[in-house]
Amino acid sequence: MKWLLVLISLFIVGCVSPPLPEFYSVDTWQSYGQDRAEQGQTFQSQDKLVSLSAPKPFTEEMFQAYQVGYQEGKQNYCSQNAYVLGLIGKPYHGICDDINPFFQNDYANGRLNFF
Repeated sequence: MKWLLVLISLFIVGCVSPPLPEFYSVDTWQSYGQDRAEQGQTFQSQDKLVSLSAPKPFTEEMFQAYQVGYQEGKQNYCSQNAYVLGLIGKPYHGICDDINPFFQNDYANGRLNFF
């Protein structure tokens, strides 16, 4: 019975998504935006970020910092070889299409050779 409780507890803990870092500073929001983009994740709207930061306040300055960080991370992410990204099976969510119109095509060609 004790093991059953432990397993259920682990299952519940495993199903809960990890909390966001404590967003108190503008620098933290900039780092968050950069990290998201460098992982190839899509840009989040201001409304989404407000809901993620609740109940803590979310200011326009924080959103601008997120945007700056996201653009920096996006430049880093989009400078990688799209073919290799597809070749190794990493997901691509279209964040580079406005920077490099060939990124999607190169990624797709790499996915064709994915093992």
